[in-house]
Amino acid sequence: MVPAISLATTPDEIVAGGVVRAAWAGMPTAGPTDELRLYPLGSGSDSFDHVAAWMTTDTGEGMLDLQLPDTLKAGWYELRLLSPDADSTLLHVIARSEPVQVHQP
Repeated sequence: MVPAISLATTPDEIVAGGVVRAAWAGMPTAGPTDELRLYPLGSGSDSFDHVAAWMTTDTGEGMLDLQLPDTLKAGWYELRLLSPDADSTLLHVIARSEPVQVHQP
């Protein structure tokens, strides 16, 4: 059995335009075609309604500092780590963060 990937973000409250740190670990490790995407909390789609996206740049088990758009509306969001399906280019969620609250400056 392969252990799940964990995805954590800090801080859990941030101002739009600020930097959030994403850290992940587990198996399988993230690859060069994987993405981190920010979604409004409760969003059901994994493809189209994200508000920001970043490539993992083949960092495997690692950490990235992500600059949030300064145009984000105040509210709750979650970061998702997505990876392409083995049989297609469609992305699927392999990890989700705890909710992050975004405030306006």
